[in-house]
Amino acid sequence: MLDPPNPVVDAATRLADCLDSVLRMTCSRCRRESALAVRDVASVHGRDLKLWRAVERLRCGDCGAKPATVELIEGMDTARTVRAVKTIRLL
Repeated sequence: MLDPPNPVVDAATRLADCLDSVLRMTCSRCRRESALAVRDVASVHGRDLKLWRAVERLRCGDCGAKPATVELIEGMDTARTVRAVKTIRLL
């Protein structure tokens, strides 16, 4: 059984507080969808970085544009298909 997701995660949360989550984003220009583990972002930019600052730095790997949408996915359940236990819209 999964632990319940952190109920107070918002844009001001430190990356260290949501290391087991995933950032899912859609590019504003080419509409490419991608996902990035928060743990990977924290290892590059530091665990004390605020979530909103991390989102501000995100760019598309194909065209370099800023994301149109960013969601924080908490508590991934991997049964037959992957599903999010909790999704928080950040942008």
